[in-house]
Amino acid sequence: SGQPYGDGILGDYTFGNNQVFAFINFGDKWKSQDSMFLFSIDPQSGNSELKHKMYTRDRQGYRPFIQGAVYWQHPDGRDIVFCQSNSWNWDKDVNQRRGDYFAVDINHDSLYWDLGFYFYVKNNNQIVGSGSTPLLAGNKLYLSSGSKLKSCIDLTTKTACWTTEIPANYLTGQYFYAPGVYYDGKLYYSVGNEKSFNIVDANDGSFVAGNKNMGGDFYASPLRVHDHAVWCTTTTGLYKMDEYAQKLAELPNEETVGGYYGSFQNGMDIDPETGYIYTTRGYAFVCLKEKE
Repeated sequence: SGQPYGDGILGDYTFGNNQVFAFINFGDKWKSQDSMFLFSIDPQSGNSELKHKMYTRDRQGYRPFIQGAVYWQHPDGRDIVFCQSNSWNWDKDVNQRRGDYFAVDINHDSLYWDLGFYFYVKNNNQIVGSGSTPLLAGNKLYLSSGSKLKSCIDLTTKTACWTTEIPANYLTGQYFYAPGVYYDGKLYYSVGNEKSFNIVDANDGSFVAGNKNMGGDFYASPLRVHDHAVWCTTTTGLYKMDEYAQKLAELPNEETVGGYYGSFQNGMDIDPETGYIYTTRGYAFVCLKEKE
C-alpha cells in the first residue's frame, strides 16, 4: 500500500538484482494522481525503500502512470529501470493521454535517460501514442507503438538504432500491452485485435513476414520460445510458429484433447524443462504436451 505514505495505486513492477521495483501512484485517485513513487522491495523480508519520486509538474502536466517497466543493469553495475508511462493530462484545455518514456537510475535517485513523448502520430506532433511493454534483449530495448511503429534503442549509448512502420496490410494489435519476444535475431509480435502475427528483423527493423490466418487476441496472450519455435494462443487456437510466420503445429479451438476443447484466449505458458503447456480450454485449466 506504500505505507507510511498512504494508500496508493499500483502502476507496474519489475524484478532485478534480487529486488522488486514497484511504481505506485498517490494523490487524487479520480484525476491527477499527482505523484508517482518508485519503491524497491526485498522479496525475502518484504521491507520496502523509497527510491525515486516523480510529480505531474515534472512531466508537463501529464500524470505519470507506469504500465511497462523493464529492469536493465548498466555495464558499470547501476540498476536502471526503463519505463513506459501511459500519462494523462487532466487539464480542461488538454484532457488527453500521451506515451511518456524515461529510465530511472535507481542508485542515484535520478533519471538516467528521458525520452519524453517518444512516439508521435504521423503528421500530427500534438498526439503522442504509447505501445506495448518494452522488450529487452541484451543492451537493446524494443518498443512498439499502436499498430504500426516499431523502434529499437540502445541503452548504453542512449541512441535510437532504428524506427520502422509495419506494412499497412499487416497492422498489429492496437492494445497497449501486446507482448512480443526476441528470438534468434528476430522480434515476434502477438496478433492483437488487428489479427496479424508479425516478425521483424531486430537488427534493422525490416519486415520479415506476417500471418493473418490465425485469429486475433483481445487480451494479448504471451508469446513463448520453446523447441526452436515461438508459441502463442489466439481466439482460434494454439500455434507453434517458425521464423517466417508459418505454422509448425496447431491445435484449433474445435479439436478435442482429453475431452476438453474451446478457446485459448486467456493465455498460456510452457515449462522449458518438461515441455508441458499450461493454458485454458473453455472454462477448464489444462496441461498439454506436443506429440512426438
